[in-house]
Amino acid sequence: MTVFPTIRHSGSHFAVDLMGYDVNRCLSWKAARNAAPHDAIFDHISPWKKDIFLPLIADNLTVIPLRHPYLTAKSWDDRKKDRQDLIDSWLVLVEDIDPLQPFYLPLDVPDRQDYLDTLNAATGRDMATDWSPQGVVHNNQDLRHTDLTPSADILALCDRIGGFLSRFYKVPPT
Repeated sequence: MTVFPTIRHSGSHFAVDLMGYDVNRCLSWKAARNAAPHDAIFDHISPWKKDIFLPLIADNLTVIPLRHPYLTAKSWDDRKKDRQDLIDSWLVLVEDIDPLQPFYLPLDVPDRQDYLDTLNAATGRDMATDWSPQGVVHNNQDLRHTDLTPSADILALCDRIGGFLSRFYKVPPT
């Protein structure tokens, strides 16, 4: 079974498709208890679902697409979503999910093929990065995190999770 716990607007559908699953046939956290070994589970990260998804992540192949918080915040703001939910999702990812050692697939970094090669080796797949590194979702495809001036709350989030972000993003936010 493959589990895709994702932060909204981080490339969720793209990663599921890349791995060869139909996002419309993936199971949600609630339906996961009925999952078969060949199924994919795809749902978004949130603090109130931790008791459901943390055991799934601990026991199964887990793939998490990433986009820099500046870019995900831009997508959330464009859709007028509550930014606190985004911040909470990032904190759950870093504090609760990351210790379980999932595979990360940052979609907006130049060295994304290295991450994909690690995933290929673990899964026996032969996926290639034939997508643009700038971002892959909706109207932000030409943006890089260095192009944006984030809000104070997103800056504070990035300060708090800076060690995690530095594993993927070589240019520190300014």
